[in-house]
Amino acid sequence: MRNTYRITLISIIIAILLTTTVEVSYTRSLSLQKDNILIIINDKLYTRTSKKLDRYILDVEERFPVNIILNTTSITTAEGIRSLLQQEYEINHIKGSILVGQIPFALWEQGYGGNKGILSLFYEDLDGRFEDRDNNGFYDYHIFGEN
Repeated sequence: MRNTYRITLISIIIAILLTTTVEVSYTRSLSLQKDNILIIINDKLYTRTSKKLDRYILDVEERFPVNIILNTTSITTAEGIRSLLQQEYEINHIKGSILVGQIPFALWEQGYGGNKGILSLFYEDLDGRFEDRDNNGFYDYHIFGEN
């Protein structure tokens, strides 16, 4: 009786396997597009941290579909850093950036209330327009860019 039961069970399993259609779909892209990411670091800081930063770049490129572009610079103005970001966006189509060290920053003042602070948007809205209409060193006017 046990053999009959086993034979019947095996026959049922074989019948199920023969009549069942299994559909496997792969949606993985055949080509991986790597995004370009820019790292800007002060040249003096880079000389002191080059081994660690170079290792970081290798680790990131091994783990993620990115190409790191390293730019060591001695630029001392926010406008110079913004110009560098704009050039890298136009030439290398960067998708993001990492600013390392004491990178200069733009300052913003609000027309109402006199609030002042750091203007991170200056490095984010690369095709926007920023103006210091009262020439006091603080941007106080901004028009967003198209992108």
